Amino acid sequence: MKNRWLIAVSAVGIHISIGSVYAWSVFNLPLENAFGWAKSDVAITFSLAIFFLGMSAAVMGHFVERYGPRISGMVAASFWGTGLMVASLGVKLGMIEILWLGYGVLGGIGLGVGYITPVSTLVKWFPDRRGMATGLAIMGFGFGAAIGGPVYNSIMTGVAADSLEMPAANYRNGISNYNSAKKILKSIHVNDETTVSYEIDQLLNAVKAGNNEKILAMLPEKLAQDARPQLVDLNAALNNQELAGLWEMKDSEKFRSAIASGISATFLAAGLTYLIIMFAAASYIVRPPSGWMPASMKADVDSGKKKVVPDLTQMTANAAVKKAPFYGLWVMMFINISCGIGIIYTASPLAQASIGLTPGEAAAVVGMMSIFNGLGRIGWASFSDFLGRANTYTLFFVVQIAAFYFLPNITSIIMFQVVLYLILTFYGGGFATLPAYIGDLFGTRELGAIHGYVLTAWALAGVFGPQIVARLYEVTGSYETVLHVFSGIFAIALAVSILMTIYMINARNRMTTVTIFTFDGQDFIRSQTTLMTAEGKSAINTKLDQSFPSYQALINKQSYAGEAIIFGRDYETYYAPLTDEQGQLTGAIFVGNQK
Repeated sequence: MKNRWLIAVSAVGIHISIGSVYAWSVFNLPLENAFGWAKSDVAITFSLAIFFLGMSAAVMGHFVERYGPRISGMVAASFWGTGLMVASLGVKLGMIEILWLGYGVLGGIGLGVGYITPVSTLVKWFPDRRGMATGLAIMGFGFGAAIGGPVYNSIMTGVAADSLEMPAANYRNGISNYNSAKKILKSIHVNDETTVSYEIDQLLNAVKAGNNEKILAMLPEKLAQDARPQLVDLNAALNNQELAGLWEMKDSEKFRSAIASGISATFLAAGLTYLIIMFAAASYIVRPPSGWMPASMKADVDSGKKKVVPDLTQMTANAAVKKAPFYGLWVMMFINISCGIGIIYTASPLAQASIGLTPGEAAAVVGMMSIFNGLGRIGWASFSDFLGRANTYTLFFVVQIAAFYFLPNITSIIMFQVVLYLILTFYGGGFATLPAYIGDLFGTRELGAIHGYVLTAWALAGVFGPQIVARLYEVTGSYETVLHVFSGIFAIALAVSILMTIYMINARNRMTTVTIFTFDGQDFIRSQTTLMTAEGKSAINTKLDQSFPSYQALINKQSYAGEAIIFGRDYETYYAPLTDEQGQLTGAIFVGNQK
């Protein structure tokens, strides 16, 4: 028997590897510097990756359930690792289309398969802590960028510095100041269209000569506040003899080639590293035996100290999408993700307008948001084990209705950040609590496939979320109005969540029994059950009547739904076969609602 905590560690390893996709922003400026590609073209790479993440999670969910976490984990590793290596080739050849294919399409497929691969398995290994287990893995996805970003920067800096035959520290100092100069120049052009002919060399010469005030006069007040210390650093770098070589070759082919070499080497190293990590992690992940419980939980159940709360059903993915609760989950996730992306999109300008931060200070606030996004994943998912999944989502929406409504009017710097970071914990918590919620509603039989279907809400929210913000802002000219609209949208999510809670309460009240059968080659024997015989005794170790049509269905590895009289009581019945990784019949699960 494998250690379930090592299974969890392996799941975290997969999610940290694919979560590095959120470190994409570290490649933006290097790609622009190396090839002069437009920002919009570079951004397509990340958009493709997130789109294919959502779509492949939906399409490949059945594959994950059919072939298990080991095979699907290796498939994810192959796509993500190979995608990064193809991206490396695209950069080496200077062809953005190959970069899109590698990182966006192949890598995106790896992201989607890898995201759902360990989730349903973890739910089965942690029947006592479903939320905590899935939250732990999905937290890894949230924190992947915190590890990947610095490592990527280090590799790109080291390779580029070696190519230019200068110390890494000097290159880092020079390229940082060069990027600052380009950003200041862009701000000058945006602020005053008549300065469009003002070029980078003119700016650098002015700063080198100490004419910083001339540059600052071309900028709006708040941007000038941020630019002042940057110009002081730029002046020092321009007059630093150790960096003279870098400034001389900044427009040369050698300079651009060195940057490209760093990017290409980084993609290649990341692809190989993640391929190894994900293959190793996937090789350890297996499903537990059907009906497995940890020893402590089994002892509590046997002693009567703890009662097992059964899942409402054990439903296939194709059956789940025909049920109203599936669309309830989808709507709640779409709204939570769309509004979460909206607050990420508006956080910097809102902080500048509401509490008077400079762009640099606002950027620091935005940087902290990713930390609370990750903490919310493990925190709220674990808390849902005690509060309940439906109640947790209801809490998300109640608080966010107020948070989104009042955030634009908060003038206290501390309170603004408290509310903002709280919203980000709900954004991350929504992702992490979802798999356990799916398990509660539809069971664990095809949890991975159902999870993939629900994640199509992520793909669409990633497209529509920023567009909703942009269009509302264009019409109203106010981020306050945008967030007030989001507050109203959360009222819809709250109504759906309340309906979901009512549904679960009613379903629980109707659910009277659940049974786990083991199969000995001929008979299905009740090994765990809440069913009582006609004499009022536990039905454990009794056999399923072979004359029942459910027996014939299970023998043929088919589910069965119908009605039956069991021990003198009428039930609406649902049976589903249980098989091992080789497809051999090992037992069955029964859910009965007494009529």
